[in-house]
Amino acid sequence: MRYRHSFFILLLLQAVVAAQGTPIQNYTVGPEGCVQITVSAAEDRYYQLQVRGTVTETFTRTASLTPGRAGQLTLTEPLGASPESHYRVMSYPNASPSDADVANDLSELFDPSTRAPLNAVPVDGIVALGDCATFQIRGIP
Repeated sequence: MRYRHSFFILLLLQAVVAAQGTPIQNYTVGPEGCVQITVSAAEDRYYQLQVRGTVTETFTRTASLTPGRAGQLTLTEPLGASPESHYRVMSYPNASPSDADVANDLSELFDPSTRAPLNAVPVDGIVALGDCATFQIRGIP
């Protein structure tokens, strides 16, 4: 049991060391009221848009997870807008998970029927609401 804890601690440390804060280059609120954040990106990394409720809270919620590409990358907050100070963007190597569950985050993202790391409803393979417009159409504020 002791070694199992050590293994997970090492995985978490690896993810923390591999993580890089990525400066926000542009922050806009689109016509649907959703935030769009632009960063400089690279193909060998993926990007996690994190949000917090107030400027004194820690970043605990991931709003989007996006594979990188060379050049500019726009990340969207699918649930609506918060002030720019409530967001940060972290980047991770494609091969490294950003959390301690050992599963590759990109694999989880592309398997919404069984994993759905960003789905706001229970993972049942039936319902997945992934953007601000869909939430608004469904009457969810």
